[in-house]
Amino acid sequence: MVPNGELQFCEAGTADGISAVLTCAGADVNVDVFPEERPGYKLVHRAACSGSNDLSVLLAGGADPNAPYRLPDNRTVTPLTWAALCIAAGKNTTEYGYPYFSIADLLVAGANPLPFGPANPPSALAYPKPHPLSRCNKPGACSAVEVDRIFSGAKFPEDFRFGAWHDMWRAQEAKLADPNAKPVEIVGYSFEPGKGFACKQADQFLKSELNRREEAAEKQRYALAYPLHVAVAADNLTAVKAALASGKIDVNSKNDKGLTPLQVGMGCKERDWQCWPQMGPEVAEFLVSKGANVKLDVHPGSGYSLLCKAAFHGLTRLVRALLKGGADPNAVCYDEDDKQRKDPQTPLTKAAACDFRLSTNDGTGPDSTNGTVQALLDAGKAAAVWQGSATDKLLLDAQECGEVCEDWGVQ
Repeated sequence: MVPNGELQFCEAGTADGISAVLTCAGADVNVDVFPEERPGYKLVHRAACSGSNDLSVLLAGGADPNAPYRLPDNRTVTPLTWAALCIAAGKNTTEYGYPYFSIADLLVAGANPLPFGPANPPSALAYPKPHPLSRCNKPGACSAVEVDRIFSGAKFPEDFRFGAWHDMWRAQEAKLADPNAKPVEIVGYSFEPGKGFACKQADQFLKSELNRREEAAEKQRYALAYPLHVAVAADNLTAVKAALASGKIDVNSKNDKGLTPLQVGMGCKERDWQCWPQMGPEVAEFLVSKGANVKLDVHPGSGYSLLCKAAFHGLTRLVRALLKGGADPNAVCYDEDDKQRKDPQTPLTKAAACDFRLSTNDGTGPDSTNGTVQALLDAGKAAAVWQGSATDKLLLDAQECGEVCEDWGVQ
C-alpha cells in the first residue's frame, strides 16, 4: 500500500493545457517535484498517481516512464508501480483524473511492465485484495481465454477496474513471453513522442481558452444589454422586478435574436433535451401582469405558440398565466419540426399528447395534464376544438395515454 502521508504528494495536476504549453516551450519534464523534501519524486510520478492529463504530455516531452523513486519505507517504485499502488489506495480520485487512467499511457510510452521481476507484478500491486483473477497475476498462470471467461462469469469488487488490470496483465504476459515486445502491440494504440504532441495539445488548449474568454465576454455584454432577458432566463423573480422597476426597460423589448423576455423564458433550459421552459409560473405571471405579449411563437415564425408549449409540458400554472394575458386557447399551432404545416394542433391537443412529460408531470399537483386540460376548457372557448379531425386526434391521444376522457367532457 501507499505509505501514510504520501498521497498528498500526488493529488495534483495542472489546468488542461498549461503543462502542454510549458512542455512545448521547452520546459524540463524530468525535474523533481520537491527537490529537497522528496528527491527523486518527479513530475511523472505525480502525474501517474493522480491520473491527470499532464501525464501523456510529460511522456511525449521526454519524461522517463521508468524513473525510480525510493519511498520513505525504502521500497522503490517506478511510475507504473506507483500508479498501481495509488489504485490500491483507492483514495486518489481527484478532479484531475484517476490513477488507473495512467496505466495504458505509461505502457505505450515504454514503461517496463515487470520492473521488479515476475514475483512482483504491478497487476497484483493495484488490486492486492482477493478477487476472481488474483491467481492470474502470476505470469503464465492464465491464458487470455481463461481471463475473459473468468471476467464474464464472476463477481468482482466495486473498485476493480478490469481495463487497467487487463492492460497490466497483458503487458506482463507479453514481457515474459518476449522481452522485446513493443508497447503498441501490448496496449493497442500508438505513442507519439516528442514536443510535437505537446505543441498540438497546447494549440488546442489556447484556442479553447480564447473561445471560452470570448464566450464569457459575450455573455457579459449580453447581460449588460439585456438584463431583463437574463433575469427571466434565470427564473429570478427579484431581478425581474428590479429590472422593470427601473422604468427603462419595456416588458416586450427584444434581444439580439428578436425575442422578448417571455419568449426567452419559454426557451429550453440549458442542456435539456426535453426542452422544459427556463422560467417558472411566478415570473410568467409577473411579466403578464406588466403587459407581456403572450400571443407569440416560442421562436418567431415557428408556428409553435407559447401556449402550445406550456400545454404540451402540462404546466398548468403557466397555461393559466398565458390565458389570463389573452392567449387564445383555440389558436392553431404547429410543432417546430412541422415545416410544411401539415399537422395543425391546438393547445388542447398538445395537452393530451402522450409523450415523455407524462412520466414526470401527470399527477394531481399544481401542474398536471388533467389540470392543464381543465384550464383550457375553463377558458370558455375550447368547444371549437371538438370539430372534425381535431376531435379524433384528441380522443386517440387520450386513449393512448390511458386518460379518462369522460373527465374532460368527451362523450
